[in-house]
Amino acid sequence: MKLLWIIHGYLPELNAGAETYTHNLNKYLIRQGHKICVLVPPKYSNYSYSNSFFEGVHISIADTKKERDDLVEWSDVVLTHLDFTQITMEYIRSYRPVIWVSHNTFFDNYNYINYNENASIIYNSYAMQEIGSKIFKNNTFVLHPPSIIDKPYSILKPNPSKNKYITLINCNKNKGGFILKEIAKKMWNYSFIGVVGAYDAQILDLPPNVKIVQQTNKIQEVYNETKIILMPSIYESWGMVASEAIENGIPVVANKTFGLAENLGYAGTYCSLDNIDRWVESIRLIYDNPEIYKIKSDQSLARAKEQKESGKKELRNCESFLKNIIDNFNLNKL
Repeated sequence: MKLLWIIHGYLPELNAGAETYTHNLNKYLIRQGHKICVLVPPKYSNYSYSNSFFEGVHISIADTKKERDDLVEWSDVVLTHLDFTQITMEYIRSYRPVIWVSHNTFFDNYNYINYNENASIIYNSYAMQEIGSKIFKNNTFVLHPPSIIDKPYSILKPNPSKNKYITLINCNKNKGGFILKEIAKKMWNYSFIGVVGAYDAQILDLPPNVKIVQQTNKIQEVYNETKIILMPSIYESWGMVASEAIENGIPVVANKTFGLAENLGYAGTYCSLDNIDRWVESIRLIYDNPEIYKIKSDQSLARAKEQKESGKKELRNCESFLKNIIDNFNLNKL
């Protein structure tokens, strides 16, 4: 198969969850012998790109219409997500089957997908598929974020209980930067890390016990210092950070969004955003009690193992899903 992504950004410049999801799927498909090209604009949202390769993925800026048209002609199927979904659908039209990878339930912005008979949808969770099925009539598949297949975020230390920091990755409003601020104030004698995120305004007027770490593509170094991960997200359709944390046996304290609940399951410790004291109590309970920490760490590792096993099967099935879409499209053209 020859797969073309038309999207607004990619690794290593844009290190956000949707781009990590895309890259890990691409790495799997490349290993199976398929060819991948990612078409991105030369400049978008302060990120700049040039023609290059990244871990086997061809990144193209395709400056001219002819170059873009040639890439579409080369491809068997076109995939897109987020900012470039509508422009991709309009550009591709009926030339190729097109797949929208849906990372959130803001479905009002995507009503036009119903009117493209060659469009299919990949959702990142079963909860999203259930919600989307009430709106979209397209062919669908669920592929949970395959971040854990290669364990690319494994840390060097085997025992995170010895680590020091309580960490929030991405300090924007939605990810809970304002919650980190309040928790850190109340837990002035504990050490925190706030990692600057890849998008949206960051809340960085944080108490002095919060160490601010700039955006990095070496997030393993942050996990290597982290004892507990915080995910006080207002909205989360999955939560890649949670998968990365439990893969390393790092307990996660989170707001119970539908995505984080499906992701973490029994391994998560859940707190409501309107109860800061509950967050403080839960963090202290896990942080200060070795027996409880071990229980939560063991649950995290067990949940990550379950995700890894189911993820392998999902990737194989996703490959078949893509092949079937291409075969059906080509058959209908005869």
